[in-house]
Amino acid sequence: MKALDHIQATADAEGGIFFVSGDGTLTFHDRLHRATNPTIKATFGDSGGLGEVAYQAVDPRFDRDNIRNDVTITLPGGVVVSATDTASVTRYGRRQYDTSPDLTSTVEAQSQATYLLYRYKDPHLRIESLTLRPYDLLGWGSALNLEVSDRIRIRFHPPGGGGTLLSQDCFVEQVRVDGRPGAGGKPLCDFTYQLSPADLDVFWILGDSVYGILGTTTIPGPW
Repeated sequence: MKALDHIQATADAEGGIFFVSGDGTLTFHDRLHRATNPTIKATFGDSGGLGEVAYQAVDPRFDRDNIRNDVTITLPGGVVVSATDTASVTRYGRRQYDTSPDLTSTVEAQSQATYLLYRYKDPHLRIESLTLRPYDLLGWGSALNLEVSDRIRIRFHPPGGGGTLLSQDCFVEQVRVDGRPGAGGKPLCDFTYQLSPADLDVFWILGDSVYGILGTTTIPGPW
């Protein structure tokens, strides 16, 4: 196995991510990195509120493509663990999800299956991507400083929503920059961020000095 493949397999088993940051640093975030870093790095919106960065486009979706209500995890030795939500299966049909992470602990595998089921058993609003075309210091500062795993907040009024304001916290998963000449020779840059929805709950994490306080929450964090 190549080194990169091994690193990626380890990240997948951990439930974390491995990526190259904007400055070229090879970076690994474990599964608790996002759960224990709730700071909002930037707020984007379409109403021009104070401190709100205007965006070029958002891609909101509320669909069933990401539902996983029957999760099966197979360990390298052949042991299989699973988690199923019968209410979700009844409502949306069985949505099987199979994975084979490089885990050795059945307890950890079961925790992973339970977490995946909790997160994906029901459809939710997902903002798939956000596009910025910065034109002022606030916009450029936000565009240039965002990295993978940064948490952002998006506030928008969906078409046909009767003026309803929706808000969602998301994590940056990928950054793409497209540049081209603009009017008068000034460059135009579009920053497109692929996103994933942030967990709305504050998780209880055993042994953590901030998130491990008994009575704070009853929802276990990512295995």
